Amino acid sequence: MKNFTLKTLLFLAIMLIGGGNCAWADTGDITTNANINFDDAEITDGVITGTVNSILVGAGELRTEQTGWLSLYDGTSTITIPELQRACSKDVVTVSFKMAWGNKKNMGSGFSLEDKDGGVIANFQYARWDTSATSSNNLNINMSGLVGDKNNNNSPDKSKYTTFTISLDYATKTITSVVTCPTKSGEGVFYATLTNTNPVATFNVWGCGVGDNQDRASIIDDIQIQTTEGDYSVEYADYTVHFQDNNGTKVKEDDVRNGVVGAIVNANAGDKVTFIADGSKYIYSSDGSGTTVTANGEAEFTVTYTKYVSTTYHVNAQAGGENILTDMVTGSAYLDGSTTAFWSKYINVSDQWYVADETTYSAAITTATTNVAYTATDAIDYFFEFEDMNISSSYNNQTGDTRFSNGAAKTLGSNGANAKTTSTIAAGVYTISMYGIKWDDKSDNYRVSYSTDGTNWIALGDISYGDTEEGLSSLYSAIIPTASYIKFETTNGSKTPRRYMDYITFTKTADIPTTENIVVTSAGFATYVSNYNLDFTSATTKAYKVSVTEKGVATVEEVDEVPAKTPVLLYAKGGNGSGEAIPVTTDAVAAISGNNLVAGTGAEVATTVDDYTNMILNNGASGVGFYFANGKTVAANRAYLHIATDMAPDVEPGAKALRVVVNGEATEVVAPEVAETEEPEVLYNMAGIQVDKNFKGFVINQKGVKRFNR
Repeated sequence: MKNFTLKTLLFLAIMLIGGGNCAWADTGDITTNANINFDDAEITDGVITGTVNSILVGAGELRTEQTGWLSLYDGTSTITIPELQRACSKDVVTVSFKMAWGNKKNMGSGFSLEDKDGGVIANFQYARWDTSATSSNNLNINMSGLVGDKNNNNSPDKSKYTTFTISLDYATKTITSVVTCPTKSGEGVFYATLTNTNPVATFNVWGCGVGDNQDRASIIDDIQIQTTEGDYSVEYADYTVHFQDNNGTKVKEDDVRNGVVGAIVNANAGDKVTFIADGSKYIYSSDGSGTTVTANGEAEFTVTYTKYVSTTYHVNAQAGGENILTDMVTGSAYLDGSTTAFWSKYINVSDQWYVADETTYSAAITTATTNVAYTATDAIDYFFEFEDMNISSSYNNQTGDTRFSNGAAKTLGSNGANAKTTSTIAAGVYTISMYGIKWDDKSDNYRVSYSTDGTNWIALGDISYGDTEEGLSSLYSAIIPTASYIKFETTNGSKTPRRYMDYITFTKTADIPTTENIVVTSAGFATYVSNYNLDFTSATTKAYKVSVTEKGVATVEEVDEVPAKTPVLLYAKGGNGSGEAIPVTTDAVAAISGNNLVAGTGAEVATTVDDYTNMILNNGASGVGFYFANGKTVAANRAYLHIATDMAPDVEPGAKALRVVVNGEATEVVAPEVAETEEPEVLYNMAGIQVDKNFKGFVINQKGVKRFNR
């Protein structure tokens, strides 16, 4: 077997039946009749031989696994009809064939009927192998449900073919297409106007599949080309068609046509096409039942169009029958219903939110003014159309879709694609709701975070949709500690989300408290993570960040203000009893850098994870200190040390693990009180001999302070 990749001329010596010469006049001869199949064909030096007589090929091959079919790839196969065998002006040309598809996306198939100069008479381009593809053609063919099943990742199955039958009636200037698929039990009949009335000179058919994808190319068989003789014995006469609008004004020049005497003629497909002229739109409405063609050529009828003038339309929002927002939507339209206006489910007028009474947020514009009813609501505090947010990447975006608020929605991309609010949300406790509509039964997950500057993001929580879930999905009790931007980020990894996201709402359920009561036990130390920004400036309880930059040494540094979600070490000498009310601020607080404390999640913490060592604060056998985690659970409002393993101390698990430096002074106990406690005084007499505190006379302590001891 031999493959050919050149553009090909497939020449058919077509049998002539009734050999009259048709010079495109009313001769009435049957001019062409051909039936081509490839059952016993062979390819030898680029020529198919066998029952098909002699056909030159190049863009195709006879498939061993698809015996009797011609495979199409990398070019066009053309059947050329000799000039003396072409159809005449009253004949009907019919072309039919079977085609089956391989499974390769973005590899199209198609065919065309062309005149001798290459002008297209009828054309069909099937964009892809799958049934969701859109066909591009001048035949008005819709392939939905009419394509046979495909062998996944394999060559086409010839038993699952689709049959095309294209008939061109030159007398009525009509193209009729019949598409059938036995395995799909589907049939479609489609009509189009024959605008190029030249004789058919060539039939071209093509399929794609190049290199490694040749086995997925289209295959074709049972090509039939036939010209049926028209009725040349009947009498023809002219008739006239007039065109006017609904006001009786002429809109197009009269058209003189030719028809069979005695036949009833009506508006044709071209007459019924909507057109625009002089700034107005004309839509077909009537032909007055047409007319009967008379031999004297005086028959006539009038086609009437409804005229629509381009008009500025206004969509107003109303509450209680009164306008609250004039020209919520405005634009220009012909008021024929072909223009659809869209609006938002929620609108804000003078700091009051309103919700649309209807659940459809669109209308076909047929009048100059449309009023939309809204009702005041306190159910939300913020509202964002998803398509108006700052989006890093999206796909499968929808516009002009009546399912969505404002007619639009977007699907976020994969690998952390995100959408951010365009303005800040005031501090408070909120319910955050996302509205989405699934287009596939798969789960979606989103991480919700906040940032005061739009750069440094802190996680609030997660919103998830189950496989079949859609509509509102809410994140309850989301605490926004200070005025912040909010980000919604996909956490599906490389799996792209499967929901159109429509809008997001924020409903405030509580204010941020002015203080937070924090308890430190008698041990004097605790780790803590707050949902609020805390101000320890004037508090008795102190807050510290902990950093480990020297092996076996933890450096503790006091901080006055602690931003929300930030873990710190707390110290209150001897504990603070039932707790201390620490002031909460809604002002922005700078992030704390160089802090090796990590917030707990309520899960167990292993001692080592990859190249890191985890240590927890504990009042253990060696006193208060940081000990190896050893799988202990760390609550969500507590913290643990997460340090590089090469910085961890060389001690056995269970032993107190870190020497801690507090405010610049070393101690073996993680306690600011060690630094604050006065060290034992050592006394010397004037001879430099150490004495006890009961010695009488002049003494000098280790700091060089001299005094008289009585």
